[in-house]
Amino acid sequence: MVVWIIVGVVVVALAVFAFWPRKRGIVDGEVRQSRRRDQGVVEPYDNPNIGGGI
Repeated sequence: MVVWIIVGVVVVALAVFAFWPRKRGIVDGEVRQSRRRDQGVVEPYDNPNIGGGI
């Protein structure tokens, strides 16, 4: 009986570890920061479409 309890605890622990959300790939904050940085590089300073224009 004790063996089955230990096996059950190990199986549950492995299942929790397998499905626990982990940080993978590119983080959303890094993506937003790189988009802002790239947009500033590409767009001219006096873009009329930004800030209402004339």
